[in-house]
Amino acid sequence: MRRYRIVLLIYFCVGIPAWAQTNTAGTSLEKHIQTEIEHFYSQYLHMLETGESRVSLLHDIFTPEMCDKYYRQVCKLDADPLLGGQDFEQGETYKCRHLDGAWYEVYWREAYSNTIKRIPIRCIIDSLGKTKISHIAPETGKYGDDFIHINVLPVVHKNAFDFLTSFYSNYLAPYIRMSLNLKQDLERIRARYCTEEFLVAHPISRDDEWFCDTDPLIANMGDVDGWSYHALSIKDCGQGWYMINFGLEKVQIRIELVKAKGVYKIANLRYE
Repeated sequence: MRRYRIVLLIYFCVGIPAWAQTNTAGTSLEKHIQTEIEHFYSQYLHMLETGESRVSLLHDIFTPEMCDKYYRQVCKLDADPLLGGQDFEQGETYKCRHLDGAWYEVYWREAYSNTIKRIPIRCIIDSLGKTKISHIAPETGKYGDDFIHINVLPVVHKNAFDFLTSFYSNYLAPYIRMSLNLKQDLERIRARYCTEEFLVAHPISRDDEWFCDTDPLIANMGDVDGWSYHALSIKDCGQGWYMINFGLEKVQIRIELVKAKGVYKIANLRYE
């Protein structure tokens, strides 16, 4: 027991992912995280049932970056990423199991459909020794660190496809790394690679209905992640226009490019 406490203290202090432990203490740590997540879900569901404010509870379980991302997703998608949708039923029991590395799975049986629902989450132990959720995977069931990191490419102007591919690797990076200065980071990239006319016509603006920012360059989805980036596709529509698809059938936009002195810029945008 003494050895477990010493090793655990080291990991608590540096705040690294919980998967790094591979011996018996690591197994104990996984069980500890599973218990903490199950306890959180029990509290969360109780608050949903009673109508209590969940703000403090969410701030306690999420990393600061994940907290901001969670609110962006809820506001724009009108769904709760923690539940994989809008609804839950009283009496449902949410369990947690370890998947791989820092990834865990919250699962439960939906009473109305009699099916098992699963949500992969990524957990870390912060510098204060608290269990934190750092990522929630979308409902595709795919998970893994490959989806939460991307290689940011230097923006190149060799041709339109290379420009758009490299531009979006830069533009989606602040979303994927969940920057706490998201809007400022995006505005800096937009100012460099979009025309002045585009910036005036298609700004990042506040959606008064959903109380969150809308970004035309990501089809006003509210948020994107590594899953969206890996699914990104580009199609030449002719006459300087290109279709950008984010891996979802109805989530796509058309972008017009102009080129001057060997440099591409985004000049216009249409919704599909």
